[in-house]
Amino acid sequence: MDAADPELAGYFETAMPNPSVQPLFDRARALQIGFYLGYAERTPQGQHFNTAITVGPDGSILGKYRKVHLPGSREYRPAQQYQQLEKRYFEYGDMGFKAFRGPKVWNAPVLGMLVCNDRRWPEAWRVLGLQGWS
Repeated sequence: MDAADPELAGYFETAMPNPSVQPLFDRARALQIGFYLGYAERTPQGQHFNTAITVGPDGSILGKYRKVHLPGSREYRPAQQYQQLEKRYFEYGDMGFKAFRGPKVWNAPVLGMLVCNDRRWPEAWRVLGLQGWS
């Protein structure tokens, strides 16, 4: 099975927010809080990404990131005790490591996002750090 398998289609989101998570966006806006949300994304072109967004206290999406460093392999490896098959389901992220400003109510911090395995690689931190505006 891979991400193009019709059985897996229900696990991928084609829009954000969508009807399933709109109540979360609405409640966060009512409470004037932001949040970070990770999800499996399917683009209109049929690409599949391990994606995360940061949402501001007004419910707007402040930043979006697609995981770059996918661990493991595409195929099951019988000799390995533990399997990391993320490459089977996701493509490498194509958005780079972009920093962005948070809202004024958060004192306009410089923000960036990484997902899971991306945190293990120093170039991701370096690229985000080099964007720390003064």
